Amino acid sequence: MDIREIPSTQLRGSTIGFFAPMNGGKTEGMIQELKRTTFYNFHPVAYNHKRNTREINNIVIDGKEPYPAVTVDGILQLRDDLDQKIMQLRKLYHQGEIEQIELNTTSGNNLSKGIQNLNEIAVGIDEINLFCLTEKETQDTLRFIDWCRENSLVLFVAGLLYDFRHRPFGHVTTLLPYIDIKEEKKPACMAIRSHGKKCDSTAKHTQRVWSKEFVHELGLDFLLGLQPDYNYVNKNKEQVLHQYIAAPFFDMTLRIEAERDKKIAYLPVCTDCAKLPYKEETFRVYNQIIHKEKPVLQENQFTKPILEFLLEERWIIKEKNKLSAVVFYRNNLGSFSIRI
Repeated sequence: MDIREIPSTQLRGSTIGFFAPMNGGKTEGMIQELKRTTFYNFHPVAYNHKRNTREINNIVIDGKEPYPAVTVDGILQLRDDLDQKIMQLRKLYHQGEIEQIELNTTSGNNLSKGIQNLNEIAVGIDEINLFCLTEKETQDTLRFIDWCRENSLVLFVAGLLYDFRHRPFGHVTTLLPYIDIKEEKKPACMAIRSHGKKCDSTAKHTQRVWSKEFVHELGLDFLLGLQPDYNYVNKNKEQVLHQYIAAPFFDMTLRIEAERDKKIAYLPVCTDCAKLPYKEETFRVYNQIIHKEKPVLQENQFTKPILEFLLEERWIIKEKNKLSAVVFYRNNLGSFSIRI
């Protein structure tokens, strides 16, 4: 059933998730629902993570008017802020205030009198994947979902389930069994095919692309002679030609600042248009380390950036100039954590 067909009053205690590839409409869907709750006398409060340095204390979609949000460093700070808002709401309600009240100047969210149920608050969390990078953060997030359910709050979350490598983004997929309604957005593929026309398939993946200037900045100019251009259509329906290449598999997971500076871009793509160059080379080096062999490739220029990636993302560790693979263990989330 379409979420828009369900009255917000029937969503009390429910968690609704909006998932899609990057630039696939997930945040827009969440904001639309937060706005819709106001017609049922709910009071929306939105949050985003400080890891998302693109947006501080607001959420912006395609350059449109910002939606007010509180930037926090994790679920615990979010919970503290929300507790303060609920306490202030109760105080204002019992004082019989009649004017619209601004909760605080940071978030810009407003509460009004005439509340039928003091728990009629709708919470929205953007980029929920950024709240689930570690086991502890994910446990905190799961506890918050339970707390919202126990207190009959409506909770909306939006984010990526998978990173640009098509792998689970942190531990975010462990939230799925606890989300009551899942809205999976299905955007169109934005890649331009080899024949020069835009692909007309449905997107399932996030494609990360590097600008050629960024490739030069990273000192990886040799990639430009090995990879074809990755052409696509942007949000304004303009063709972007001969400016980007597909980001290699060995790129780091988080590059938010680079996106803000337009050094990289993201687009939703179908399986056929999704490109992950140098995945095989990355695993060749990784497997050599697992088997305690000297990590070296015949294509020697790849060895250094791949090792940097494996160390940065903690697939491997370096002790006394010796490289070894990190041991993973099963955790109670149902996923894996690093043994430190």
